[in-house]
Amino acid sequence: SRRTAGTGTSCCPAMVSMAGAIEAGDFVRDEWLGRVAEAFRQAGSFVFETDCGDQSFSFVARALAELDYVNFYGTDITARKRAEAELRLAQDALKHQNRQLVELNLEKNEMLGIAAHDLRNPLTQIVGSADLLLIAPQMDPREVQEFLTIIKNGAGHMIHLVKNLLVVSANESGQLKWSPTAVAVESAVAQIAARHAASAAQKEQKFRFSLPRDPHVIWMDRHALTEVLDNLISNAVKYSPRGKNIFIS
Repeated sequence: SRRTAGTGTSCCPAMVSMAGAIEAGDFVRDEWLGRVAEAFRQAGSFVFETDCGDQSFSFVARALAELDYVNFYGTDITARKRAEAELRLAQDALKHQNRQLVELNLEKNEMLGIAAHDLRNPLTQIVGSADLLLIAPQMDPREVQEFLTIIKNGAGHMIHLVKNLLVVSANESGQLKWSPTAVAVESAVAQIAARHAASAAQKEQKFRFSLPRDPHVIWMDRHALTEVLDNLISNAVKYSPRGKNIFIS
């Protein structure tokens, strides 16, 4: 290409004969005039890359100042460019997968912590009720039945928690399956308080209820509500001083 190109940018034989036919008209005229000017400014050779349609090329431009001419020697690098693009996509996909794995691991750890906390509460109820049955063998049959019910309910709650944990692990999503249903709030509160009656009695605590007479029915997952209420009441028993009242309203 001559520095004084007039109506178009010409191609040297090296450009035309390289892999893949290249016509001078495929290249942007101003770009090649700029390359010619740059070669003369540098008074030597330089390497640059450019695209032509769906192909990519690497050129070595060498200025021949004494001839007022620039030689362009080109190499088809389309395959390399495509490989680099595929590699970038693969790296981005790998980074995304790594982020997902980190998030799933955090969710798993959080779920394990929640499960451990939630399992501890029914276990405490079961152990407390069993201890009372052991130290009072002549207990009134109605009280025995009450504590056995607490043990049974606590065991059932633990089974549900374990099932949810297995579902989360299987789905690798950290989301529980909800089954909304009509739930009477006052009845649910009374049942949870009964579970913790033995633990409260050991600390000489008493539950004081202030609940409306008319039942409040809400639409939600019964087990989820049970877990929330169980945590609230168990923490109230655990952190309240000995001999204090626990008000539930």
